[in-house]
Amino acid sequence: MPNKNTLVERSAPIERFRISCVSKSVNKDTLDSIGSFYYGFPEERQYDHPNGGTYTRCRIEVYMSTKGDAEFAGYLPLPNRYREGWIQLCYNIVYRRKQWEAWAQELNRPGQELKAPVHFLEDCMKNNGIRLLQYLTARRYIIEELLNHFPTKNNTDELRLFDEYLIRDRRSWLWTEPSHIPEKECLWLSISLVDPADETAFGEVFSLALWYWLAQRRS
Repeated sequence: MPNKNTLVERSAPIERFRISCVSKSVNKDTLDSIGSFYYGFPEERQYDHPNGGTYTRCRIEVYMSTKGDAEFAGYLPLPNRYREGWIQLCYNIVYRRKQWEAWAQELNRPGQELKAPVHFLEDCMKNNGIRLLQYLTARRYIIEELLNHFPTKNNTDELRLFDEYLIRDRRSWLWTEPSHIPEKECLWLSISLVDPADETAFGEVFSLALWYWLAQRRS
């Protein structure tokens, strides 16, 4: 259990999960329908705040693929505190997609060239596809939240759905309801995972260099 004195509490605990749980695996049609959007690396910028003064936040370039060409579609705003969480989420999507595609490619080999039983390959492909679709679903919820978020001046933004995703992913609760979480673990629902004090408890995020290399491929 974490040391409660080293963690920063949320303004209100998360009492129920709003990001839908998926039980079906992703398929090619689903990937084709959502794979037309590409997200660049978060870049920090300074802006004038609507209430006066200035503030800093990240912006993410968004591109839409049309007939093989990437066309600039606009920017997605991202509070600085959630930069690492966004990078990790995109890494998870790219990583799981590459795994899913690798299992699919293996299944398309002629029978005599298969390196494992068909049922094993199908199970691996399905399991990766379920997790991939869960990450894609979480990103859809988070993007909607980002587009409707009013920024703070002092980078104290608190994103309810983004926090939910971070907690559930790092605690392996993507398919768990709050009512099924042991009482001694419920402390995690009351803390903010984007504060520096939480890094020791939750571990470091994936290498930015590795994510950037993978992000050049289809996300």
